[in-house]
Amino acid sequence: MVPIFSQFLGRYGTTNCFAAEVRDIASPPPSTQFKGLKTLFGTVDDDLFILAGRAIQILHWHREHQFCGKCGTPMENRKTELAKICPACSFVSFPRLSPAVIMSVTRDDHILLARAPRFPPGMFSTLAGFVEPGETLEEAVKREVREEVNVRIGNISYVASQPWPFPHSIMIGFSASYIDGEIEIDDNEIEEAGWFSIHDLPLLPSKITIARLLIDNFIKNRS
Repeated sequence: MVPIFSQFLGRYGTTNCFAAEVRDIASPPPSTQFKGLKTLFGTVDDDLFILAGRAIQILHWHREHQFCGKCGTPMENRKTELAKICPACSFVSFPRLSPAVIMSVTRDDHILLARAPRFPPGMFSTLAGFVEPGETLEEAVKREVREEVNVRIGNISYVASQPWPFPHSIMIGFSASYIDGEIEIDDNEIEEAGWFSIHDLPLLPSKITIARLLIDNFIKNRS
């Protein structure tokens, strides 16, 4: 089995690890099995899960950047760094990351949660959205909340970040406090939103997500 693309990722303990893409494999090699990235969460340790996420992002970047974005020439891999270079115009392409903000908005002992049409039935989560050119992260947090539910917020504080390789995001988590406004949802983004008490929470996202971390922080601080 010869990969059509491979990239050294680093070492896991004493083992060299590679991301690789193969084609036309009906079944996995002996003593191995195919697994989706999300199904690995909780079944392998955190370092290995992060390594698998890095592999997914690199493979996606490789598939999406076969040709130069400036002149259309097939790209070549650089040997000195994780990048591709165009042999015709020397344009260099690095793996892409799309920054997104995700925020818990609280109002006394309630948290603002919403659901998108793609969610499993009954599940709600925190609001989130991609950062636009020219924005600070804090400006993106305010804009997304205003656009999606027509609520003004303040007291914005950074909480944590999380690589989200589905396919190439980095999620930056914040907490924020309600200032004013009545919920009016953007039908293009979400289908329902509301304020939920710690004692009456809906179905929540998986522990794998930073959204769940933000919600769990709210629960911990209100308990």
